[in-house]
Amino acid sequence: MYTYYNYNTPISILSKQTTLINIFVLKSLIVYKKIMKKIIYLIICMLLANVTWSQDLHLGSSAAITTLPGGCVFVGGDVSVDASASLTTTSDATASGSFIVSGSTTGNITYKRYIEDNNWHLVSAPVKSQSIPSFVDAAAGNAIKVSSLTGSHAVAYYQNTNTAGMRWTYYNDSPTLENQEILEDFNTGQGYSMKRTAAGDYTFTGTMANADVSVTIPKITTDGAHLWSAIGNPFPSFLTVSEISAA
Repeated sequence: MYTYYNYNTPISILSKQTTLINIFVLKSLIVYKKIMKKIIYLIICMLLANVTWSQDLHLGSSAAITTLPGGCVFVGGDVSVDASASLTTTSDATASGSFIVSGSTTGNITYKRYIEDNNWHLVSAPVKSQSIPSFVDAAAGNAIKVSSLTGSHAVAYYQNTNTAGMRWTYYNDSPTLENQEILEDFNTGQGYSMKRTAAGDYTFTGTMANADVSVTIPKITTDGAHLWSAIGNPFPSFLTVSEISAA
């Protein structure tokens, strides 16, 4: 039988570039007594390593953990996040944080993907169940560009069956054109073309995929046809281009 502890020492997972440990107020981080010594030891060792490891991770009411750019949290067991808690992974212009879980995760997590300019970028959601209408809403702080001509928001997926020149299909509250839709949630593993009004974070909040994610790639069956697919990493852990190309 395990004994639960109400652990109130806050942590912020460090990046390689960080020289000081950032300590924040963390409330009610519940961990198993069985792994208390490992967690305390790992906090002490964070100046020497860039990875934090635990068996199970449980965030109780109002708890908060933030992984800084370049940092990594690996959980060998399961994760549970209370509805009032926050588990956030961040990135910046030079590095991305990672959150990796071998078991299953319940509750919402957040990933902040930094975009360094106001150009178009192909982005995929690192969580499930992130609403696109909520994502493009000004209150979300994602600074999504909105066309002054069509009212379309700069979140689009590629639709091969549309007329040529109309295949990038944009989120629009009142669609009237072939390449406008009222999109719902981001599809897991699908890439989207997105544009901000200025540099800043795309903030994704939702549940984490607990299994492999499959994406259907259309097959060309007609000579001269061109079918494109934008796919992306569906997990809150970054992949380098060299790793993808070697896969």
